[in-house]
This record gives sequence, structure tokens and C-alpha cells, in this order.
Amino acid sequence: MVLEDTSERRIHRPSNSNTNPVCYYTDVKLGLYLVRGDSMVLLGEVEESYGGDNEEENNRMVGCMKRLSLEEFEKMLEESKIGTEEEEEDTTTLIWDFDTDLVA
Repeated sequence: MVLEDTSERRIHRPSNSNTNPVCYYTDVKLGLYLVRGDSMVLLGEVEESYGGDNEEENNRMVGCMKRLSLEEFEKMLEESKIGTEEEEEDTTTLIWDFDTDLVA
């Protein structure tokens, strides 16, 4: 499958997320993207609306993410990495099992 005008969304939640509930994100343009058939898990169209009747809940959802430019996002990641190294917090890697669960 060939996808046109694709982008990768990178999301970062700062380590001080208890005091600051905002997540930061940026979109990295990828252009044409080739996807092998065995690599597809889910593909679908996402609606522009949030789908809820509760306007207050929709406003809260929009308010918890802030878009940054790629340069600002990378700078924030570097600052966060330096702060994390100083604090030496335990970090774990998220393992996606959708490609290994079919192995017999």
C-alpha cells in the first residue's frame, strides 16, 4: 500500500506531568510511505469531530495537548532528557506485541 502526504505524530508528556497535565506533540512530514501487507494492523478514517455531545469534555480534550514546531519539540526533548538523567528515573520500554503474537 502506498500512502501519500503522510506524517508521524510524536507525543511527549513531561516528567512533571502531575503538575502540568499538558502533552506536547509535533507532526513530522514523511511524504510517500510504503506499507507492506503483513505490517498492517489497522487503517481507517478519523473523524474531525470528537464525537461527543458533551461540549465541556470536548474542550477539555483539546486543552490537554499543545502543538509545537519540530525544533521546539526536539529542544524540549533534550531538556527533558537532561533532567531525567539528573533525576535518574526508572524508564521502561513499551513493547508492542501485535507483530509477535502471531508467531506459533
